[in-house]
Amino acid sequence: MPKSHILISKISNFTKIVFIHSLNNYTGSPNVLSVIIRGMVQKGYEAELITSRGDGFLSGIRGVKYRYTCYRWSNHPLHTFASLIFSQTGLFFRVLFCSRRPLYYINTIVPFGAILACWLTRKQYVIHVHENMQQDKPIYQIFRAAYRWCNKKSIFVSEYVQATALNCRDGMVIHNALSDEFYNTADEYLNRKTEQGKTIIGSG
Repeated sequence: MPKSHILISKISNFTKIVFIHSLNNYTGSPNVLSVIIRGMVQKGYEAELITSRGDGFLSGIRGVKYRYTCYRWSNHPLHTFASLIFSQTGLFFRVLFCSRRPLYYINTIVPFGAILACWLTRKQYVIHVHENMQQDKPIYQIFRAAYRWCNKKSIFVSEYVQATALNCRDGMVIHNALSDEFYNTADEYLNRKTEQGKTIIGSG
């Protein structure tokens, strides 16, 4: 179980978490979030996930209520940018008028619309920061500005990422956790007694 629940449990008494992630795919940050969501569902929390449509690590998680944004990644940078801005505008108004009772768990600094909405309405929220905030990409000027003004509680994946943060009010480093499936597979491998199980690289 990831240590993220240690910070979450200290924020308030609640039974529901709204997880927010911009792009559901097979990269690292949605993989980490999927482990966290499964862990919180196992602990009895009601979980809602706002993310993009499509296949990824966040797809098909049992016990989760899904809501979707219109964000899509494109090979054309301008199309991706337009999709991001449009989807974040919709996300802003969706979160703005949502209930204040759940905890909002914002994964990465990309969902700046959700960050702004939570800040304006004084919702309880935590930002899980995966990125180096000092990247030179123009869009990061928006991400940095939203984080600088609106962050309250943050989880950082490493000390290095925490060092790149701007005006962090309350943060802690929690290194990424691996899924139970990964640990179980590793245990099975280590418990094998055959020579095949000991082979790292075999001849073709």
